[in-house]
Amino acid sequence: MQANIFKIQKTMEPDCSALQTTVYFKGCPLRCSWCSTPKSQNRPTQILWDSKRCLFCGLCEASCPTHSLRFEGNRLVFSPDTCSACRTCIQNCPPRMLHFVGKMMELDEVMDIVLEDKQHYGATGGITLSGGDALLQPNFAANLLRQCHRNSIHTTLETTGFAQPLAFARLIAHTDKLILDIKHYSEKKHVQFTGVSNQTILENMDFAVASGIPVTARITITPGINDTLCDAREFARLFSEHHIKSVYLVRYDSLGAKKYEEFHMPAITASSASFTEENMMRYAKVLQEHGLEVRIFQ
Repeated sequence: MQANIFKIQKTMEPDCSALQTTVYFKGCPLRCSWCSTPKSQNRPTQILWDSKRCLFCGLCEASCPTHSLRFEGNRLVFSPDTCSACRTCIQNCPPRMLHFVGKMMELDEVMDIVLEDKQHYGATGGITLSGGDALLQPNFAANLLRQCHRNSIHTTLETTGFAQPLAFARLIAHTDKLILDIKHYSEKKHVQFTGVSNQTILENMDFAVASGIPVTARITITPGINDTLCDAREFARLFSEHHIKSVYLVRYDSLGAKKYEEFHMPAITASSASFTEENMMRYAKVLQEHGLEVRIFQ
């Protein structure tokens, strides 16, 4: 069994009491206009090309054994269906301006990495499935979570929650903590800014809450999208209706804008206006006044 993995990252908690291994899956069912990691959006392996530093020497195209790369004018075109991931093109690029994004990995291969530091997970560490979104590769993700439970490893799932109910249920069956990224309270604006309705997400959130799993909603505060105090009140109303008690607030990462430009992807639509620490505290206070436990991530 294989999955396309964006990256695997290990981080120690600030007090060095526990280690967290995060497995980032490639592919996301949403297309958020403010996404800070656009390279993880598409599920197939990609080759990203930095045209500003490219020498246009053609060595990558000439050396590709499967002819999966070709120049059309001043643009490099990649065909993932024929690519064998041999990385010959990268090795033959003089300025090293080609980058593979995504790696097909076996389940046992990922588990070996997870188990390497099992003794360092402690009481609060463990494994987190993130992305992209693990829900786009549900069979692999469900089996990974199951094996972690067999090895007494705490599991966390960070997800958009946009999936068929059966696939969602399979994953949370072996999830100890669920973090749901709630993009917008308005269905109309959710469709506008992410490309999908939020109704399936809310239904899955209700199922998780009813299942007794600790559920935390996470909001990325994005200027021009959901950053007003009116937005905070609407989020509070939504969470109250769906029996959510815990919220994480995350500041929008404008660094993603440079990645869109660098790799010729459609520009993000989020406002460049700043969202200050004072704004964040006011936003959090509105949620707290509605009985929500709020944690801020800068």
